[in-house]
Amino acid sequence: MSDQPLTELDPRIRKQVEKARNSVKTGSAAFAIEICMGLVEKYPGCVEAREVLHSAHRAAKSGKKKSFLSGLTSKPLSKIGGVTLKKDPAKAMIQAEKILKDDPDSVDALRLLGDGAALKDLPHTAVFAYEGAYEKDTSNLDVAKKLADLYLKVDRPNDCIRVCERIIREHPGDGEAQDIVKRASVAQSMEKGKWEEEGDFRSKLKNKAEAENLEQASRSTTTEENLEKLIQDTYEKIQAEPENLTNYKQISTYYHRAGDYESAISWVQEARKLEGGKADVSLERLETKLYREYVDSLIQAKKAELEADPENQELQQELEGMVEERKKYLIEHSADMVKRYPNDYAARHQYGELLLEDGQIDLAIQQLQIALRNPKVRIPSLNLLGQAYKAKEFYDLAAEQFETAKGEINGMSEIKKDVIYNLAECYEKMGETEKAIDRYKEIYSADIGFRDVSKKIDEFYANRNKG
Repeated sequence: MSDQPLTELDPRIRKQVEKARNSVKTGSAAFAIEICMGLVEKYPGCVEAREVLHSAHRAAKSGKKKSFLSGLTSKPLSKIGGVTLKKDPAKAMIQAEKILKDDPDSVDALRLLGDGAALKDLPHTAVFAYEGAYEKDTSNLDVAKKLADLYLKVDRPNDCIRVCERIIREHPGDGEAQDIVKRASVAQSMEKGKWEEEGDFRSKLKNKAEAENLEQASRSTTTEENLEKLIQDTYEKIQAEPENLTNYKQISTYYHRAGDYESAISWVQEARKLEGGKADVSLERLETKLYREYVDSLIQAKKAELEADPENQELQQELEGMVEERKKYLIEHSADMVKRYPNDYAARHQYGELLLEDGQIDLAIQQLQIALRNPKVRIPSLNLLGQAYKAKEFYDLAAEQFETAKGEINGMSEIKKDVIYNLAECYEKMGETEKAIDRYKEIYSADIGFRDVSKKIDEFYANRNKG
């Protein structure tokens, strides 16, 4: 079904769509995209034209290697569309298609397209978009519920119940899904002419066991639901005060808590586009921090996959590619930060750390020496500087950094234990065993479980007793 059926449009339009469809088949996807983008802007409810357009998007991208960070480039644009959705849904739909041109698998873009279509009273177009989103991410609860609700609006109760049954299996306490499936069962029964006024809603469902599950399911409020409420409330504040940076930071924090790194990042990016956010270095640092956490989470997930299937060479190559891409992105971004903010010593510390990880020792030393000027990063910079000297086998210089750091840290924190351990290793390398053991003893006295200090102390006393 289509909101603006192709058969009802000018025959010349039908010929254009057919021409575009043939272009996709013959490998001219770019030409098909050019034709159909113009058509869907003019006839936003023509699902047939949009189907060809999306087919062309996929064809254009097939065979091209996709970066595991590519979703982050499309996410901010989809969020912009989300912010302007209610004001101009037609514009939001166009923005969604622009995202899909670069990332045909973007669930956020498909949702944006569907939401825009729904606001424009184009329910069949909305269904088309949400079917695409659901196909790509069947575990997305919001997508599933929205699709189920849309199926009701276009008189497809059977499809609605099919989706709801899956929701119920995976989320038995979801009250919204229960409400949708009740309405769907009523519509289904009325459609079949089998509605019985005295029957309870259990008789309206095809699967009695599922109905019982619905009635008995818990409706307790979860932490996730609380976060959703906080996010919605903050979003409304942003709508009311679009220049207030605090609200953007807050909504990013809530998304971060929910584990949605992409949304957390995109809201920080939106804040940085505001007049008050353009010169806010803390926002840029926050964005980098979130990027780093997000990428690290993806890498950890890939490592877990590899641990479950250690012989899988494809997974190994994917992991190596992700690690390399992470390193390249972070180094380039940090270098740019240092170039733009030469007196930002925290940025120099981060850049130095990344360079050290990459084996660019001399460049790392240069950045870390400058970073020492900032009291907030002085201790970790001394520790990294010592590690850089140690990597060059300049053990005396390394020991000086560790001794300085050790003397400036109060108490026995984790970083102090790390500093003392590194210092002890330097003394070992220089043949000063007694000094090394004295340092290991300091750690042993505070934390016997730190690294291998227990083993080192045991071996020292065992060897001494033999003598």
